Amino acid sequence: MFTAVAGGILMVLICTLSIFLYIPVLYVFYRRPEFNSLVAYQLMFWTGIMDVGQLIVFDVSGVVATFQWNRFPSYVNKFLGSTLYALWFSMLFLSIFTTLNRFVSVVFRSHYNTLFDKNHVKIIYLLAFLIFLLPWLTKLTPYSSYCFSEWNLEWHYMPEDNHVLTRLSHYFGTYGILVFLVPSAITYTIIFIYIFSQKERSMKRTEVIFTIQQLLVSLLYLFGFIYWSTIDVWSTGTLIMNFFSNLTWIIMIALNPFIYLIVNRRLRRSVLVLLRCNSCAGRPTAAVIPMNAKTVMIASNELRKGILAQDTKKIYNKVLY
Repeated sequence: MFTAVAGGILMVLICTLSIFLYIPVLYVFYRRPEFNSLVAYQLMFWTGIMDVGQLIVFDVSGVVATFQWNRFPSYVNKFLGSTLYALWFSMLFLSIFTTLNRFVSVVFRSHYNTLFDKNHVKIIYLLAFLIFLLPWLTKLTPYSSYCFSEWNLEWHYMPEDNHVLTRLSHYFGTYGILVFLVPSAITYTIIFIYIFSQKERSMKRTEVIFTIQQLLVSLLYLFGFIYWSTIDVWSTGTLIMNFFSNLTWIIMIALNPFIYLIVNRRLRRSVLVLLRCNSCAGRPTAAVIPMNAKTVMIASNELRKGILAQDTKKIYNKVLY
């Protein structure tokens, strides 16, 4: 028989694995110049930060469900629910602009630098922050809540919440994803029509890879919307259905790094190099004598003189003394 404890354990395992996979991907996005120099990957980096934030909240809720911590402080519960709710909307907002970035880079390539210059990108980040801040502060008030029940694995609104705010929260939370899906459907339809109609102009490999990445992410969100607007609405709110509702949300954000790594070979190689370097850290290595500029200069002078010293100690002693 499926229990809340089993559901909590599964949530913890899935979220923790996804977080550990997402972190090196985000590190590569942030540190490697071939990624952080592109606006598209900058948007993906901040979207990933919000994904990880949501996974952390689900991870904590999974721990609470695993131990059935009925004394979980209500103010912490309210804070986590507010953060989860706000991160969702801010993530959708950045995902919309990531899709628009693909559209402009393919169809209106000549206007790309104008539309996505530094000032415009800063405005996008500012709007994303405001979109996070508004629902976050609203959910922190006594009139609106979003809390987790450890006994039935349900994120829900409280009965004492303002009725109008509850209804608005429900519709925005469920159907707000359409604001992302509709532009995505239109955008990728135009992109593929443009590609097939412009045979003499081929897209760069990086553009193709990134476009495929975002298309798969959009299909993932479409799956989530179909589930939430049909099966989740028709279900009776049982424990197993609440678990699948949470799992749908988790999958929508947890599969992103898997998609990135599968599709993007350059990213996959960068992450593997990063992990290998970290795994080799601390191992004993052979001592290497640095060859500084003075060493090179002395060796060069010796060669010009025709002195091919078989004993390199002579040259090294000249550097030391």
